[in-house]
Amino acid sequence: MLNHFAGPVAVGVYQAGMRIFNGGAQAASVLANVFLPRAAAAANDPKRFIAEAARVQWAFILVGAGFGLGLAIGAELIVPILFGPAYSSLVELLPWMGVLFFVRFYAASWGVVLTSAGQQSFRAWINLIQWIGVLSVAALWVANWGILGWVYAILAGHVFIAAAYAVRCYQHTGMGWAQTSFVAATAFAFIPWVHLPAISNS
Repeated sequence: MLNHFAGPVAVGVYQAGMRIFNGGAQAASVLANVFLPRAAAAANDPKRFIAEAARVQWAFILVGAGFGLGLAIGAELIVPILFGPAYSSLVELLPWMGVLFFVRFYAASWGVVLTSAGQQSFRAWINLIQWIGVLSVAALWVANWGILGWVYAILAGHVFIAAAYAVRCYQHTGMGWAQTSFVAATAFAFIPWVHLPAISNS
């Protein structure tokens, strides 16, 4: 889809950004391997489970905020060093990928909690719905905004996942307001580094 609407150069720029993104995303597997067994072992003890789940969430959220803001703030330094002037358009894209990284890790923090509580089926359905939504809007958004449109579509999907996971976890545990408040406040830190392009009239 991205190649059809934006061309192979845009695909190359996006893939370059994703190499950085995926490098940081490896932290999710490390955190899950550390915290998931502990949370799962506490699943039958509500008080202990909430305590372990909170640790999981804060770990994911802080890593997501740190790496995501690093991409946003450091885009103008990172891109020339790693890719050179041929990828200058990645400077505009990378801050949005930082936002995506932050939201993805926030969603993942809830996902680990749900997995620990045996909610894998719920996660599977939410992810299916998310991809249907992403693909439904991506064609229009990519046509208007190119690479950014694709990132916007994926970002919207992850916001949906995070919201659905958060509601489900709150129904089961009553936890999450402190973490969500922190995430909402931190989101404002991205504002100086991201830019909204004009909508194409073509």
